[in-house]
Amino acid sequence: MEKKIYIATEFIIKKLIEDKFELLVEQKDISDTTFRHIQNNSISGCYAITAVDTLGNESKKSVEICVDNCPDYNLPNAFTPNGDTQNDLFKPYPYRFISRIEMNIFNRWGGLVYQTNDPAINWNGTDSNGNELAAGVYYYTCRVFEQRVEGEVEKAAILKGYIQLVK
Repeated sequence: MEKKIYIATEFIIKKLIEDKFELLVEQKDISDTTFRHIQNNSISGCYAITAVDTLGNESKKSVEICVDNCPDYNLPNAFTPNGDTQNDLFKPYPYRFISRIEMNIFNRWGGLVYQTNDPAINWNGTDSNGNELAAGVYYYTCRVFEQRVEGEVEKAAILKGYIQLVK
């Protein structure tokens, strides 16, 4: 009996989405064995690869590989909203794979002056009514929600700290 060998003509990378694998990319150049998956909003998920031979037959999928995001969210402790276009906004740096936050900023008497759900924050030193706040120290609490394989997950520790508003 003659044995036929079919050479792979392309590789197909699939991602598990809602309990089924969907096409992510078709890699036509089989000599290129690298693939860099860049997706700013999330890389978490389960992936598998199949190969297609010269007759168009697709192989069984490879072993599933599941990866998780590596969320990062850091907040500074000072900013200078003085209109010089340098450090005028209070914002995280760096941050990645954060779906939302629940941030509250308080004055020294415990009064809520600003709140946001936007992970970019971009606080310009005004209160919720747009009034310019005085230079000084403000306290914040921030619940962070990360993008993970299992979906949105709240970070275990609530971020708390002080912000120096410098003018």
